Amino acid sequence: MYAVIQTGGKQYRVSPGELIKIEKMPGAIGDEVRFEAVLFVGENAGSITNSISEGVTVRGTIVDQNRNDKIIVFKFKRRKMYRRKSGHRQEMTAVRIEEIISAKSKVESPKEVVASKESKPTVAKKQAKAKKQSADTKQKSGKAETPDSKGKKKVSTKPASPKKTTKTKPSKGASPSTKKTTKKVSSKKPVQDKE
Repeated sequence: MYAVIQTGGKQYRVSPGELIKIEKMPGAIGDEVRFEAVLFVGENAGSITNSISEGVTVRGTIVDQNRNDKIIVFKFKRRKMYRRKSGHRQEMTAVRIEEIISAKSKVESPKEVVASKESKPTVAKKQAKAKKQSADTKQKSGKAETPDSKGKKKVSTKPASPKKTTKTKPSKGASPSTKKTTKKVSSKKPVQDKE
């Protein structure tokens, strides 16, 4: 069994007998610590036992009050001759997890949770019943519907009339290339003088 707890602004996955390093907590070595903010409880197989873990607490014992490993903080700006180097060691508390205490004596198994919900066949029956009722109301309203080959309903309609196209005149500010220019062509051929 494992649990996900929240402390010091971070979340940790813990199980009984595990040693974790967390943010500094008040208390001496050997004191008992209880974590009330339990976000999740599960089994080792990975199945969910209780997603909303109300009334679940995790009990642990403080093993060490110390500082964590040093980290280097280095600030640098190129071509400016700016370099600052400093170190930091964060305060930490080492806690050994003793047990996960549940408010309920028996934790629900995943099989019981699934059995309590509606099974799939009953949901399918409800959906079929709803479809049948909607089809009955549409037939009463007067629309004749025929089922399509894919099971979709097809409403019979008249074929749409072809769209009429209208010619638009070019606007006043249109470019000369878009305007139509017509030239008068004389049907008479030029007569040549005979000498």
